[in-house]
Amino acid sequence: MKRFFYFLTAVTMLMTVAACSDNNDDMPDDDFVIWDIYPAGIRLNLVDEEGNNMLDPAVNGNWVGEPMWIETGDKVFDVLWKRNDLSNQTRAYLPHFYGTVWTGIWTDKLYGLYFGELDGDSSHNLKMKFGITAINSVYEFEYSHRLVWENKEPHFDDHITYAGKRIDGDTLTLTVPKNDK
Repeated sequence: MKRFFYFLTAVTMLMTVAACSDNNDDMPDDDFVIWDIYPAGIRLNLVDEEGNNMLDPAVNGNWVGEPMWIETGDKVFDVLWKRNDLSNQTRAYLPHFYGTVWTGIWTDKLYGLYFGELDGDSSHNLKMKFGITAINSVYEFEYSHRLVWENKEPHFDDHITYAGKRIDGDTLTLTVPKNDK
């Protein structure tokens, strides 16, 4: 039995050494990179005529907690008012679709709405409507996210079209009336 064990150990060691190779022809180039593409999404800021943030709970006449929605295609996503900072992301983060959430966008002083997350490594063209139920207002816009590879590097074109104007980036600021509540 001991001889069989020694024989098996020797064969295993020989196979391990034989599996090694100095030939790296099957390995990618030194400049090969596996990219982590960040998810895409739309940020909505609501301000009044004076520029006050209407999603900040400290502002008089704010809209926090009032029924709002975003529609795209045949789906309607009500705003989720539970505070969500979306800040627990890591390098290995994968997109998670939240719908429409109220959030402190990167700071506590800039409250806004976030619609997403969408796959950042896919292209998106979305016709969207945003509504505040209490004032029966509907704002229509289009969101476009494009990923293009140039020289082995990702390049993005994010823009929103609102009222016939192109707005570069993923943030749309809408002027809304104060809440009379």
